[in-house]
Amino acid sequence: MDVLAWETSTEEMAKVLGIHPRTLQKLQKENWIEGKVGHDRWNVAKTTRYYLNHVDLTRIMGKPSQT
Repeated sequence: MDVLAWETSTEEMAKVLGIHPRTLQKLQKENWIEGKVGHDRWNVAKTTRYYLNHVDLTRIMGKPSQT
């Protein structure tokens, strides 16, 4: 079983990350994270890695400005 290939829904991916599903979609739309592989499908490993990078950058640089 290849854990790097695990996929899940938007709702479940957001639960894994501890965020709202709309926040996950917004971060993806604004190119803060990658990992979406299809309609309502996310690669768990890739999305988690990008989200953690986003959290680190936010911690270091401060909250991104709202446009």
